[in-house]
Amino acid sequence: RRYGRYVIDNATWYLVGIQAFTFAAVLTNVIPLGALTLDAHGVMQGQVHRLLTWLFIPVSLSPIWVLFSLAWLYTIGTSLESEWGSFRFQIYWGLGALLTLLVGFALETPITNQYLITSLFLAFATLWPNYQVMLIIIPVRAKFLAMLSAIYLGYEVATLPGWQKIIPAVAVANYLLFFTRPLLETISRTS
Repeated sequence: RRYGRYVIDNATWYLVGIQAFTFAAVLTNVIPLGALTLDAHGVMQGQVHRLLTWLFIPVSLSPIWVLFSLAWLYTIGTSLESEWGSFRFQIYWGLGALLTLLVGFALETPITNQYLITSLFLAFATLWPNYQVMLIIIPVRAKFLAMLSAIYLGYEVATLPGWQKIIPAVAVANYLLFFTRPLLETISRTS
């Protein structure tokens, strides 16, 4: 209640809308993609916009896949926002973004929001494990896609060079913070 006045209602709408605008700007070469990523060197040289713009780069820059990715982001974002409320949703997103931002600065490596959006999907799949996603003509439950995402994150942690292994782990730390206890309780009930 105390901080509710600072909450942006329907934040997912804004996130998807700004990502669609960013896609159009990058596609038409109005804004170069490299100017938007989180890059510590660029920020230190006065490109302070990079502290936020990396959050608005769509996961895909293919004209066909961007529609799918934005629709998917809208589905998972609005679902989480309606379940949790705008405040908790923005805490979840903001915590993941802040941790990713800090790691990006510490490692001095350009970072996108790919893992952050994966953490949103993991939260969605945990709350709605039986939600069916149509992959072309095959219905697949969200929990199976989340398992594949978790395996991919593990692969990234195992194969990325040096300290870059931290990037995927930190980007989904918000998921672990929000869901470790409920998942452990579920496991203990089924055992």
